[in-house]
Amino acid sequence: MARLDLSTYANGTGNGYIAEENSSSVVMATNQFSAIESLARVENMNTSTKLVPRWYGDSPAVVAEGGTISEATSYNDSLVLTARKWASILHISEEDLNDSFLDVLNRFKTSWATNWARRFDNACLGVAAAENGTTIPYTSVYQKLATGGGTITPTAGAVTFAHLNGIVAAVEAKPMFDPSKMAFIAHPSFAQSLRGLVDNQNRPILQDPLGGTTPTLFGYPVKYSFGAQKTTVATAGGGIDAGSDGNKLLIFGNTDMLINGKRSTIESQVSRDAKFDTDGVLLKIRARRAFKVADADAFAILEKTAS
Repeated sequence: MARLDLSTYANGTGNGYIAEENSSSVVMATNQFSAIESLARVENMNTSTKLVPRWYGDSPAVVAEGGTISEATSYNDSLVLTARKWASILHISEEDLNDSFLDVLNRFKTSWATNWARRFDNACLGVAAAENGTTIPYTSVYQKLATGGGTITPTAGAVTFAHLNGIVAAVEAKPMFDPSKMAFIAHPSFAQSLRGLVDNQNRPILQDPLGGTTPTLFGYPVKYSFGAQKTTVATAGGGIDAGSDGNKLLIFGNTDMLINGKRSTIESQVSRDAKFDTDGVLLKIRARRAFKVADADAFAILEKTAS
C-alpha cells in the first residue's frame, strides 16, 4: 500500500491549523444546526478574553439655542468574554483515506461540526447551572433568566396561542425589545404543536413555507435547535450524548443580546505520527468560542415540563 501523502493538507496557519472557509460545508453545518452561530451578534476576538462595553442611559432632551446641555444619567460597564476551547481528536484508518483523502476528512469534520453546534447551543441556551468553564462553559440564557427573575413559563400540557402570546408580550414590554432583531429559538419537538396552532379564523399562525425558507411566528423568524433544552451540563442531546435530554424550551428574544465571541473559526490539523504503527491518521479539530447574554430582559422562555 502506498503511504498516504499529507502534503495537500499542510498549508495551515502559523499555528499549524487549517481554518475552515465560510463557504465550506463544515461552517454551513454549524449555521444550520446552531442558532447561536446563525443568529447571535458576533464579536471577533484577538485574545482569549475581550471586554464588550455596555451603556444604558436616559433619552436625550431638547436644549434651547445657547442653553446648557445636561449630562445624561447613565450606567456603564463591560461584559467579559472568555473563549473556551472545544476540541476532539478523531482516528481515521489510512485504508479509508487512500482514494478520497480530502472528501473523507471533510465528512468527518462536517459530522464533528454538527455535533459541536448542537452542544454549543445547549451550553449557550439551556444549561441550568452555574458556569464552571468546562462542563458548563457559559452562563446560558436559561440560567440568566432563572437567577435574574426573568420570565420562564412552564407548561405540562399542549402549547397554546396564549402561551406564545404571553412570552412575546413579556419581552415587548421591556426596553430591549427591537422588532428587527427578535426571533424564536425552539427545540424541534415544538414544531408539530406550532404547525397545529390556528388563529380565531382557523388560519395557521406558523408560516412554514416550503423550499427552505425560514418559518415565522407572529412575523418573527423561528430557528429550531436541539440545544434548546434544559440540562445540567452542556450536551448535544437527541441521542448523541446518552441520557442527556431534558425539558424542551422555546425562547423568544432579541438576538443582538446574544453575544458569540469568536476567537477562531473551526480549524483542524492532521497527523500520522501517533498512529504510525497502525497506518492510521489523526484528525484534530477545534473551535474557540465565548458567549454572553447581554441583557436578561431581552428574553422570555416557554418550558415544556411534560408531554
